[in-house]
Amino acid sequence: MFGRTEVEGHRPAKEGRRKGAAQEVRVRWVRPEAIHLTLKFLGDVEEEKLESIKRALASAVPERPGVKLALGRAGSFRDRRAPRVIWASLEADDRLRRLAERIETWLAAAGFPRDRRSFAPHLTLARLPEELTPPVRERVAEITTACPLSDVAPFEVERVSLIRSHLGPGGAIYERLGAWPA
Repeated sequence: MFGRTEVEGHRPAKEGRRKGAAQEVRVRWVRPEAIHLTLKFLGDVEEEKLESIKRALASAVPERPGVKLALGRAGSFRDRRAPRVIWASLEADDRLRRLAERIETWLAAAGFPRDRRSFAPHLTLARLPEELTPPVRERVAEITTACPLSDVAPFEVERVSLIRSHLGPGGAIYERLGAWPA
């Protein structure tokens, strides 16, 4: 379960596809409707804690966030052997950091531990299959991260949603449990 903001009406994942990135290998691109910015990851949460999460988010996000976001650069997260996730960084003013900190603070007051890692806003665009050899994953990451993202228009955060993910063979299915401001 996680708090997120949707990236509706934008298509950063399609941009990489359109530019021909990594066509010779099977890359698991994130469906455009599933692209989101995770503001706080909660993990598995018992049903009885949902109301306290919703109250915390209502307090943290009492009005439309109004944060403007722009895609920065493409990059990759690595495991011990090679890149495994292709992402796009996000550029925003200090309001995004303050929004994430308010969510973190209110959820900490509701009993959820603070993240130890600093907030690094990004959109996951693709996952590289484990069966690809490390040299192939390296090459795919090089090609994909070379794609310019500057032709994707900036966008604004309208609301924050509480999402439950259901993992399946075709990828995650997201269920919205609430959105703020209400």
